Amino acid sequence: MLFLAISSGICVTMDAEKKHFRYCGITFAKLFNMSTGLLVNFHDKRNRPRFPGVAVANHLSANDVMTIYSGCDYDGVGYTITGQSHGGIVKYFYKYGGKLTPLLLVNRECDKNRNALLQAIVEHSKSKDEDAYPVLLFPEGYCSNNKSVLQFRKAIFDGQSAIYPIAMKQDSRFGDVFWYEHTFLPYLIRIMTSWCTLIDIYYLPPMYKEKTETEEQFAKRVQNAIAAKISVDALPYDGKLKSEKERLKYKEKLQTCLADKLLI
Repeated sequence: MLFLAISSGICVTMDAEKKHFRYCGITFAKLFNMSTGLLVNFHDKRNRPRFPGVAVANHLSANDVMTIYSGCDYDGVGYTITGQSHGGIVKYFYKYGGKLTPLLLVNRECDKNRNALLQAIVEHSKSKDEDAYPVLLFPEGYCSNNKSVLQFRKAIFDGQSAIYPIAMKQDSRFGDVFWYEHTFLPYLIRIMTSWCTLIDIYYLPPMYKEKTETEEQFAKRVQNAIAAKISVDALPYDGKLKSEKERLKYKEKLQTCLADKLLI
């Protein structure tokens, strides 16, 4: 965190070139991985995302951004980061990290906010800036435990941009990177005190929407490709039921259906 705050402050104050911002961003990601005992193996680097395009990956934890960003070349491109708004220590990662690389945040509880994010991603993908970064997106919307890939949200799969799938597979024998704690700090302490955490990242070839495909079908095809690469199931539902509000809505809907059946 200290390196992130100091390096971002220096880059902003000195009005540094984009390559210096990228250097600090990649270096922070590598240092963060080292501090958490994370060992990452990158495969098929020739398929690394390029602009214009959207990189989509399955989701384990808030650390996924650093995990993937650490695989960028210092002389290459970084990512335009997307993420869920958080409080606590994660807020400061976004605050300072957002000075080193483009950042788009969303509140998943707000439909208006989600639509604004989608529009921002579409506009970014149409940018004429040759030095722009591809967007990094986690279309599951929620962290999963790497035993399956949750249903992808279809909005970004409209065919306007190339999709670069990224498949992440963890080996949990020495440490589990899945974030199941209620807050980030206990999670961070747990992985820092694990023996180590091992992740393989596979860059898949770019995928394009076919003329006969709907957005939902294209999203499903990309989801299946990632799930097949890491040998897990592609589930037909998303992670909304992790939200208490969504669980109550589901419960009420189920009760209504049962009542209708009983009253027939």
